[in-house]
Amino acid sequence: MANFDLFFGRFQPVHNGHLAVLKRMNTPVVVIVKGKMASKDKEKNPFDFDYQAKLIYKIMPGVRVFQSETGYLPDIIKELGNCPDTVFAGSDRIAQYEAQLGRANKELDDPLVVRFEETERVTSASAVREAIRSNDKKAFQANVPREIWDEFSTMKTRFKQNE
Repeated sequence: MANFDLFFGRFQPVHNGHLAVLKRMNTPVVVIVKGKMASKDKEKNPFDFDYQAKLIYKIMPGVRVFQSETGYLPDIIKELGNCPDTVFAGSDRIAQYEAQLGRANKELDDPLVVRFEETERVTSASAVREAIRSNDKKAFQANVPREIWDEFSTMKTRFKQNE
C-alpha cells in the first residue's frame, strides 16, 4: 500500500467533519481506533467496528477502512505496512503525533516521514450522539452526511442496547 493519506480516530459516529476531511484526501485510508479502555465506555463508543465501517463506506465508497487497537501513530503505520504521505489531524493532535514519530524514528534505520495536514472543526461526534440520545432527528441530520440519515433509528436502537 503506497501513496495514501491517513485519517484515524474513533468515528463514534462518522459526521460532517469527517466527510469534509475525507473529501480532501488523496487515496484515503481510515483507521478506526478500538482501544480496550475506550471501548469499555459505551457512552462515548456505542458502535462496533463493522457498523462504523458500514457508515464510512456509505458516505465514501471505495475508501479503505482498517481497525487498530492503538491510537499511537507509529503502531498504526506498522500495522498498515507502509507510511502514508499525509496524516490528517486536528490542530490539538498534530504536535503529539509529530512527537510520537520523533521518538519512533530514533530507533529506525529508515525514518518515517509524514506530512501533517490540519483539519478544521466542523462538528463533533458528541453533538451527534447527543442528538441521537435526545431523539432530535433535525440536529442529527444537521451534523451527519445525508447518506446516513436513514441510520437514525438504527443508531437509537444501538444506544438503547448499550444502556
